[in-house]
Amino acid sequence: MAKQLIVFFAFVIMGILGANIWSMEKIRRSDDVVFVKLRPADPRSLMQGDYMRLRYDVEAKKSDEIVKDLGEEKKRGLLVLKIADNRVATVERLYQGEELADDERLISFYTRYRSVRLKPESYFFQEKQGSVYQRGKYAVFALYGEGDHLLVGLADKDLKVLKAETKEKE
Repeated sequence: MAKQLIVFFAFVIMGILGANIWSMEKIRRSDDVVFVKLRPADPRSLMQGDYMRLRYDVEAKKSDEIVKDLGEEKKRGLLVLKIADNRVATVERLYQGEELADDERLISFYTRYRSVRLKPESYFFQEKQGSVYQRGKYAVFALYGEGDHLLVGLADKDLKVLKAETKEKE
């Protein structure tokens, strides 16, 4: 009986994990993506391999105003992004429950040291691909739900999604 319970719960856990992976892959492949401008940051870590530390332009713009509107006691909230025709997003304001326009979407944020921050704060990539990702000028986010977002890649100044270089075997 104990073995049957263990097997049963193992299948339940695998089913839950599989469903979660499937839903994240569905979101990742979504057409509902926006480009968020990046600020320059350090692209390497000797201990963790190659990665890019991400700092978003939206964190700098209107940060003081948003933190003030949010209040001292709250540490998390939603920002209203205005989406241009080319899918580049800019921060409009702190979301206060109002109706959104057709070209507006929500993205979640948190505050740290009286500054607005988006997650994730870093983007890991394959070793020796730093030169590809150093061209990254935009973070590519898939938006879903009420302010939820998933980083799906980086894009260059022309909004072309960057891909790791692969070496073909001879």
